[in-house]
Amino acid sequence: GIVNFILAIGLAMTVVITKIAEQERQLSGGATIGNPSEGVKISAMLFFAVLGIPMALLHCTLKHYGPAP
Repeated sequence: GIVNFILAIGLAMTVVITKIAEQERQLSGGATIGNPSEGVKISAMLFFAVLGIPMALLHCTLKHYGPAP
């Protein structure tokens, strides 16, 4: 259902962020790997924060109500 679409969008966003990081690295004259721009860092952090919301809600729900029988 909807979870597959969320996963597909998430995987597509990782590709987009990676391509932007690679392009910035090439434009900067081949900067070293592991030193992305602030924009790439912010994009990655926001991406994982948004993906973490459903996991946090699930964790809280299971902690409060317990696993389904």
